[in-house]
Amino acid sequence: MYSVIIPVYNVKDYLPRCLDSLLLCISSDFELLLVDDGSTDGSGSICDYYSDKDVRVRTFHKQNGGVSSARNVGLEHANGEWLMFVDSDDWVSDDFFEIADSSADIIERPYSRVDEDGKVISRYCPSSNRIIEERDDLFDFFVNKRINVLWNKVIRRNLIADTRFNESVSIGEDFLFYLEILKRVKRYEFSEKGEYFYLHRTGSAMSNIEVDKRIRILFENMGYIKDILRHDDFGELRNGILCVTYFPVLCLVQKNMSGDLLLRMKSWVSEMASGDFKFVPLLLRIKVILKNLILHIKW
Repeated sequence: MYSVIIPVYNVKDYLPRCLDSLLLCISSDFELLLVDDGSTDGSGSICDYYSDKDVRVRTFHKQNGGVSSARNVGLEHANGEWLMFVDSDDWVSDDFFEIADSSADIIERPYSRVDEDGKVISRYCPSSNRIIEERDDLFDFFVNKRINVLWNKVIRRNLIADTRFNESVSIGEDFLFYLEILKRVKRYEFSEKGEYFYLHRTGSAMSNIEVDKRIRILFENMGYIKDILRHDDFGELRNGILCVTYFPVLCLVQKNMSGDLLLRMKSWVSEMASGDFKFVPLLLRIKVILKNLILHIKW
């Protein structure tokens, strides 16, 4: 059985389309866990309406605490062997639950980014014959080719175990949760079935935050990554993520950094430059080393 966790907060204009698409799926072997995160626009009543009319839907109401706390409530009540995370303003294809019997820990599936009018902006469809089982191949994929979302993934319940979302993180919580469970993945598969439609709405949580705070959140998340991958076994993965994902962003926002942030950047770049470059492209390795030299000359 599949457990679909859907955090809900003030999405009354979008929620019915999301839930209808799931309930109209070909398979019926699933449960929808709707977590109303203190909505004030009537979204909670919509959740109750759907749970009253369909036994596959369960609704949980809570005080507003953010998407991570809502997802954690869903995880506590999920009964399925497989878990999926769906955003309440998105929708799915009717074969969303039609995945082949698999021994995978995670299955990655196609998705389309669409605008408010339903027009496809871009589409991603993985090849169904791809399987990753080797640790180095998985880490290289995660560092260089991963898609930083949970909603196009099917995750085996026992892989997650007691892992929960960090409720103190407001930006990038998906990535940190995903990174935590990735350490236990033995088999990663791709499927062409079960398309997800992601609604691209103008404005984002990060774009609405002032620049200085954005940069500080960036450093905080780098610290979380360092802690999650603190063991030596994950040193290559840790340095790969910091170099490929965070180093280019640090360089981009450097001109907006105050003195204390520049010192933090110097420390982080120095750590990257002295780390393992196994999963880092050659040109980027050179850039990291050169940036480290420049920072030590200037500061």
